[in-house]
Amino acid sequence: NLAVSKCETPYFIILDAHCRFYTKDWLDKAIKIIEENDNCIYCCCVQYFNNEEDHQDSKHTKAYGAFFDYNINNVISAKWNTIKLSDEPFEVPSIMGANYICSKRYWNYLGGYNGLRLYGREEEFISLKSWLGGGSVKCIPYIQTGHKGRTK
Repeated sequence: NLAVSKCETPYFIILDAHCRFYTKDWLDKAIKIIEENDNCIYCCCVQYFNNEEDHQDSKHTKAYGAFFDYNINNVISAKWNTIKLSDEPFEVPSIMGANYICSKRYWNYLGGYNGLRLYGREEEFISLKSWLGGGSVKCIPYIQTGHKGRTK
């Protein structure tokens, strides 16, 4: 929330330090999409990897947002959606992958992460706030990022 409050542009991206963009012209593409609908939180296609080699190798999982997995041990948890549902931005239940694009206006309307009580569930939390607030959550499949995971 602090970073978004310091943002001087109408749109922002939250990108974890262990992530990177693979799509060269991602910014122009992202701005075009968000200008069409800024009542939405967007995530990008994520190629998940956990090594230092060939990050874009096809053996690494590609994810397009997430779905909710409800179970007795973990009341609400997002799991990677590995199915590309469209070549154009499409709705997903939850953002995932540490790369979120949103308008500052919409973020403030939702109250950002205000109310979050447990670290590590911010993706599910802000996604639910968007759906309940009358907006949507979408994946932009043609903007690809890399997400380095932890090694065991």
